[in-house]
Amino acid sequence: MRHRKGGITGLGNPEPCGLDNNITLEKSEFWDKFLEDCQNNFKTIANYTGFDFHLSKYGFAFGIEPSYKYDDKQVIYIDLDNKENCYIEQGRAFGYYGSNCLTKIKFYREYKRSCKFIRFIDKWYEKIIDKLKELQNEK
Repeated sequence: MRHRKGGITGLGNPEPCGLDNNITLEKSEFWDKFLEDCQNNFKTIANYTGFDFHLSKYGFAFGIEPSYKYDDKQVIYIDLDNKENCYIEQGRAFGYYGSNCLTKIKFYREYKRSCKFIRFIDKWYEKIIDKLKELQNEK
């Protein structure tokens, strides 16, 4: 979750936080392997050795949101209905407290079949969908 200075002083990024950790991911072998693979494939996640996430009824987003000026942004979105709609959003914050991000979104269907992102999605899509459905049923 993007760190903020506090609501009382008015300091911080005014944009809504997309990765709000709205569910609890229990420590397990599955999530450990998933995190390890994320760190092996995505540079920004590897730099932070972890990620934040958000689960909605449409998809699962995880990655890094910038906290300060010139921080990188890397968010991976897994669509629960269609693998072709999965995407990666990458960019950099140019405003204070991680605001004014200049980003680029690239969908699964736009990548060549041999890139890291495609291999990552192909490897984890079915497994992550099953795990997330379990989490949604627990809610």
